[in-house]
Amino acid sequence: MRKSLFVLFAAATLFSLVSTSTTAQAACAGDGDTTCDTGMSTSDDVHISRTSIVISLGDCDGFNLDAHTCSSRNEAPYWTSSRSEIVSVNSSTGWVTPKQVGEADITATINGRSNSCEVVVTP
Repeated sequence: MRKSLFVLFAAATLFSLVSTSTTAQAACAGDGDTTCDTGMSTSDDVHISRTSIVISLGDCDGFNLDAHTCSSRNEAPYWTSSRSEIVSVNSSTGWVTPKQVGEADITATINGRSNSCEVVVTP
């Protein structure tokens, strides 16, 4: 009986970790470029895949953000974190890694223009 409960607990924990991580990654998926297609922005505005996200420190190893401008979709963004002790970001790939509880802005810059995603890390 004890072994069965442990297996059930381990399976539930693994499902929780996988589904939470997948949710964070899915939440940061691309915006479908609707602002470019509908003329809601200028061609030089930086579009970021997410403007804010709340994640749990123990449930998310990291996630990826995407950014582009309507005029140059092939131009790679440069990524920075306002508080790298809270959330770090790979400057070339946009991979975001939570490090401790707190808040930070992740900023994408393309051709001197930028946009940010607010990341809140909870316990």
